[in-house]
Amino acid sequence: ANDAINLYVNHKKAPFGDLEVRKALSMALDRELITEIAAYGYPTPNFSLSGLGEYFQSYINKDLDKKHAGVTTYNPEGAKKLLDKAGYKDKNGDGFRQLPNGEPIDFEIEVVSGWTDWVQTVQMVTEFWAEIGIKASIKTVDWSVYDGNLKKGLYDVSINWSATNNAHPIEAYVGYYDLDSVGHGWQAGHGFINKEISDLIDTFGTTSDEKEQNKIIDTLQTYTAENVPF
Repeated sequence: ANDAINLYVNHKKAPFGDLEVRKALSMALDRELITEIAAYGYPTPNFSLSGLGEYFQSYINKDLDKKHAGVTTYNPEGAKKLLDKAGYKDKNGDGFRQLPNGEPIDFEIEVVSGWTDWVQTVQMVTEFWAEIGIKASIKTVDWSVYDGNLKKGLYDVSINWSATNNAHPIEAYVGYYDLDSVGHGWQAGHGFINKEISDLIDTFGTTSDEKEQNKIIDTLQTYTAENVPF
């Protein structure tokens, strides 16, 4: 209910640069079942694409969540249709899809060794993605490797929390998108960074106008929901 737990995909690696793939991967996950089984029912499933979690519920744009609800609703058949339309098909009959150029899709999801609930979560994620023809596997690593790979963006996919239980939600977006976080923070190694959004985040700190600050937060929520970067 505090930190939002995200699957960070590396946009510098195929197929994660494709928005339709990111949408399909989200639609393929049964969030309620994952939290119930892998995480023993302790967390709250997050159906918001805002980048925020339940801790900042009062800031979350509910209309935006309604607009994009189809992307967080468990819908494996819909996910398959998205992938088919985008050209990701099983061309060799092995049960898994390939890139439009025919190269295999086969990636790893990093998680810290011994973090039982997260390891179980990742295992379930790989199983749900296999159901839509996406081949993924678990890669358990020591903390030092995990920490370094997140900061340097040296992963295919990595499960990690976010700064969504701090004093203000802007801190979550600093972690996600601020250029100064790249190479230093855990959440900014995904490669989905642009200067315009980073500058907008910096602008937040230069104004004390609450209406203007809320407008910035709403813009960042919209940007996150429309692009599904993680």
